[in-house]
Amino acid sequence: MTRRLPISCENCRQRKIRCTGSGVPCDTCRRRGFTSSCHFKRDVEPFYADIQSNASQETLLQRISALERLLQQNIDLTSASINSQQSHTLRSPVSDAESGISTDNRPVSCLSALTSDYVTPLRNAAGIPDHGLGTLITSATGHVRYIPSNISCDSTLLGLFHEPIQPPAVSGFPFSFHSTTAHQSLLDMLPPSRQCGELISIFLDVFSPLFHILHDPTFQSTYTAFQNDPKSSSLAFLGLVFIALGLAVTALDKSHHLLSDLGRESSPAANIRSLAARYRSAAMKCLAADNFLWQHNLHTVQCLVLLIYAINHAHGPAWALLGTTLNIAVAIGCHVDPETLDNTCLGNLTPFRLDNKVRLPADLDDEDILPMSLGNEEVNAELNKQNPTKMSYILFKFRLYRLATDICHLVSATRIPDQMQVQALNDRIMLERNAQKDRFHGKPELPIYHQAHSYILDNYTNHLSLLLHRPCLGVEGQIESIARVQIGYERCEQAALAILSNFETLHSRPELQPYYCYAAEFMPLEEFMYSGYNYQFPQYTAAGNNNIISHGQEVQVPRGKYFSVQLLTAIEDAIASTTLNATYADGSTSFSGILGEQWHVWPYTFAGDIVFPYLFNDNAMDYNYSNIFQTISWVDSEKDLVSITFPDISSGSLTSPGGGAAGTRMHIFALTFSPASPVAASRPQLKVQYAHLMQKWLDSTDKA
Repeated sequence: MTRRLPISCENCRQRKIRCTGSGVPCDTCRRRGFTSSCHFKRDVEPFYADIQSNASQETLLQRISALERLLQQNIDLTSASINSQQSHTLRSPVSDAESGISTDNRPVSCLSALTSDYVTPLRNAAGIPDHGLGTLITSATGHVRYIPSNISCDSTLLGLFHEPIQPPAVSGFPFSFHSTTAHQSLLDMLPPSRQCGELISIFLDVFSPLFHILHDPTFQSTYTAFQNDPKSSSLAFLGLVFIALGLAVTALDKSHHLLSDLGRESSPAANIRSLAARYRSAAMKCLAADNFLWQHNLHTVQCLVLLIYAINHAHGPAWALLGTTLNIAVAIGCHVDPETLDNTCLGNLTPFRLDNKVRLPADLDDEDILPMSLGNEEVNAELNKQNPTKMSYILFKFRLYRLATDICHLVSATRIPDQMQVQALNDRIMLERNAQKDRFHGKPELPIYHQAHSYILDNYTNHLSLLLHRPCLGVEGQIESIARVQIGYERCEQAALAILSNFETLHSRPELQPYYCYAAEFMPLEEFMYSGYNYQFPQYTAAGNNNIISHGQEVQVPRGKYFSVQLLTAIEDAIASTTLNATYADGSTSFSGILGEQWHVWPYTFAGDIVFPYLFNDNAMDYNYSNIFQTISWVDSEKDLVSITFPDISSGSLTSPGGGAAGTRMHIFALTFSPASPVAASRPQLKVQYAHLMQKWLDSTDKA
C-alpha cells in the first residue's frame, strides 16, 4: 500500500499555516518571502526512492558477481581434488556413459548405487525424507559426514567420502599419522576392568545428572559391548570412556580405595589431580589416533564436550576446543536433523515438531514421545503433565542465556532503551516464567533437586527483569512518559521481592540445606600459606566430613610461646560474636574475641579471605559469592600455651534489617599458630600484620 503524503509544503507544515498547494513555490511562501526554501514532501521522496532503488540494484549486482566468483573458485578446487584421486574411486554417471555402458538399468537415484546402510536421507519435520536437506553418510569405520543436497547426487564425491580419510602425513599438521598411538597401547592405559566399571558407575551417578550430555542407556549398552570385546571398540568411544574416568576420579573421597589402587602420588589430592590429568591426556590421544580433525562421529563430539568441561574444572584453557567442537558437530549434521542422531543433549537441543504444528519441548525422555495422531489440545494437555527431566534445567538456562544476551545488547546500546523493545523483551521474560511454572510448580512429588532448580531459574529470570527495567529508574525528567517510569519501578520491585522470597525459602527449608556447598575446585591446596601463616586445608571428599562444627572442644597444642592463633571459619545462617579461650602451663587462662561471619549472604556484604565465585545448590551453580574467613586470636606470648578451647555457638544475629536472632553454627576448616621468637621471648615484642594505606589525605601533603 502506498503511503499518503502531505499536500502542504514543508514550510507551511512547520508553521502550521494554510498552504494553497498550487505549486512550487506555493502562494503562501511567495507572499511571505520563503520561495527559495519551499518544497513538497511528495516531490522529494520519490526522487530519493529512485536513488535508493538504483543503489540497491547496484549493490545486488555486485553481490551476485562476488557469489559467482566464489562459486567458480569452489568448482575449480573440487575438480582439482577429484582429478587427483586414484582410479579406484567410484565412477560417475558421466564416465559410465562415456565408456559405452548402457544406462537403461541405471537406478533413478545415484544414492541407491551405494550401500543403503551407509546412507541416511535427512527427514523434515513431518518425518518424510527430504532430499533437499542433504545426506548423512556413515563410513565402514563408523565415522559420519553430512553431505549437503547440492552434491548428494555426485557419486564420485560420495565415493570419496566413503573412503578412509588419511591426514596429510607429509606435513604432519597438526598430528603426524606415524606418531599416532596404537589401539592396543591405548587399551593398556585403562585401569583394570573392576576399577574401570566402578569409576564408570560413579560417573553415571554423579556427573550424568549434573551435566547431561550422554544418553545413559545408550552409553551403558555400548560400554557393555566394549567390556565384552574392547579391541572392536572405536577410538572415539574409547576416548569417551577415558574422559568419563577422568571426571569420575574427581568425585572420589580421599579415603576411597581406588585412589590407592590406581594412584602413585604421596597424597589423595595429588592422586586425584594426577589420575584426572592422565585420563584427560589419554582421551586426547584417542581422538588424535582417530584423526578427529578429519573424521568424526557423535562419540567424537560427546568426548570433546566432556573434555572441555573437565579442562574448565581443572582451570585449563579450552577456548580452542570450543570452536573445533562446534564445527565438528556441524560436520556430522547436528545442525540439520537432530532426531536422526542418538538421543543425547546435542541431539535434543533443537525441538522437533509433531504433525508439523505443535512444538514439543526438547527434554522429553524416550518414553515421553507422543503418538502422531494427537491434536493440539491433547498434546498441550499431555505436556502440562510432564515432569521435568535431567535436561530441563540446562535447556531453560540456555534459553535464559540467549535472552540475557539480547537484554545486555539493548541496555548497553543506549542510556534509555526504546519502550517497544523493552516491552518485547519483557514479554519474552514472562513467557519463560510461565514455561518454568508449567514445568516445575504445583508438583510436590518432584525430587528435591528439581525443586531447588525451580528456585534458581526463577531467581535468574527475575534478575533479567531487574536488568531490563533498571535503566528507567531515576531518570524521570528524561523519559517522555511518567507511566513508563512507574511501570519500571513496579516491575523492579516485584522482581527484587521475588528474589528475596526465593532466597528465604532456600535458606529456611531444611530439606534444601544439604544442597548448599562450596565449589571444591576453588578450595586452596592441601598445604598453602595465607597472610604469612602456613595452613593444612582439608580437601574435598565425596563422603565424610572435611571440617568440624565448633561446640566447645578443647584442643591440646604443642607446648610453647605463641603470638596468636589463626582459624579458618565460616558461620551458617547468621553472624555471631564469641571468644576463643587459651590455657597456659601455669594454669592461667585468657580469652580473645572472635567475630564469626556468614559463609554466604545476599546481598553480598562480607568479603572473605577465601572467596568462591559461586556455590552449589543441589549440583547446580548459584552465582553468588561464598566465603571462608580467617580469624586471629591473640594469646600471651610470655607464657607457654598448652591448649585452646573452641567457642560453643548456637545462636547469632541476622544480617537483614532489624538483625533478629537466629540459630547458627560455626564451621572450622583449619587451625594454625604464630610462634614467638625464642631469642626475644623474655622481653616485649612487636609484630605488624595487615599493614596498608589509610584512605585519608595528610594535611598539606600529597600523600595518604
